[in-house]
Amino acid sequence: MSTQAQLEQRYSELWSELEAVLTSLESAKFWRKAHDHHRLPELYAAVCEHLALAQSRGFSVRLEQRLDSLAQRSYRQLYRRRSAIMRPLFTFICGGFPSFLRKHSGLFVLSCALIFGPLVVCMVLLYMQPGWIFYVMGHDQVASIEHMYLRGESAVFGSGRNEADNFRMFGFYIQNNISIDFRCFAGGVFFGLGSVFFLMLNGVYIGAIAGYLSEAGAGSAFWGFVAGHSAPELLGAAVSGAGGLLMGRALVQPGKQRRWDALMNVAPDALRLVGGAAMLTFIAAIIEGFWSPLDMPMASKYGVAGLVWVSTLAYLLVVGRSRKPIE
Repeated sequence: MSTQAQLEQRYSELWSELEAVLTSLESAKFWRKAHDHHRLPELYAAVCEHLALAQSRGFSVRLEQRLDSLAQRSYRQLYRRRSAIMRPLFTFICGGFPSFLRKHSGLFVLSCALIFGPLVVCMVLLYMQPGWIFYVMGHDQVASIEHMYLRGESAVFGSGRNEADNFRMFGFYIQNNISIDFRCFAGGVFFGLGSVFFLMLNGVYIGAIAGYLSEAGAGSAFWGFVAGHSAPELLGAAVSGAGGLLMGRALVQPGKQRRWDALMNVAPDALRLVGGAAMLTFIAAIIEGFWSPLDMPMASKYGVAGLVWVSTLAYLLVVGRSRKPIE
């Protein structure tokens, strides 16, 4: 393009189109979809090329300023749209989820009671009567657990793994923990009974293993491995259970609505809860995959575990108190 007149004649419509797109995007809220935004990257690339041409040929300051303005506005919108995608996620993590969970604190407390109550009771009972372990699981499962943990009082389950093993187990822990959380959540569609069952079942199972191994002399190996990731893992299951109980309550007490309508009305709330549970489960899998198997002094293990418990509870109970719960 040899002259400014030829450049303006050929591309004036393109610049006008870009101007319209930018005006639409700039007047829209970030959560609303503005029309024609899919053309923005293409138009931005074209106007940058035209700006470079105008600067190299020494075209008028008026044209250069117009093209430069369009390029800068386009860049800001492209960056803004990338940021807008992550903004709701950051808002949810940095206060939205804890604030929202406290909105359903009653169901969360009930869910915690359903998992931690059986856990403590079975841990005490199995420590006093280790033979009762066979009422909870089969002989093959007991033999597998003994093989994993009965390596001497100072051993730590998982010690000696290499980095490849840690990454492989990290993936396994995510899959396993998500399956547990999903059952606790999805069981809510059976009028909440499924969530109650799976929460209590997990409490019984974990408590039985803890009591049995502690009495068998594998306390350090077991507690040294599970302590660090126990807070986000167990509380994540409780949050999933709260989501299931929320659906169950809607089905048991639909009010004047049809049960299906009542379930649909609470579904967004339940999904937010299970989304927060997934975040906690992911954190638990990271700790379980890369920290828990480290062979370190038990004081360090328990110290980190205490810190994780305090941090997790503080996050759930305190963070986001200055904001309203997500509606």
